[in-house]
Amino acid sequence: MSTAPQQINEWFDLGLAYSTGDGAPLDLVTAHKWLNLAALAGNAEARRLRAELARDMTPAELAEALRLARAEQRQVMH
Repeated sequence: MSTAPQQINEWFDLGLAYSTGDGAPLDLVTAHKWLNLAALAGNAEARRLRAELARDMTPAELAEALRLARAEQRQVMH
């Protein structure tokens, strides 16, 4: 995925906000979605935080986060 650095940073910032509840509602599924997109685009810190979040999520939550990330990725690519 070729994505502008600004977009990657926005995804990372959204993931961080949702993972901490600072500036967004605390929501691990949504946090993982945004961190996953940033990680797939090459953000190493997003990869680390995504893995950390995944350890605290149920399999169902993780599956939903991955589904949402794929859907978002398809929208970005079109």
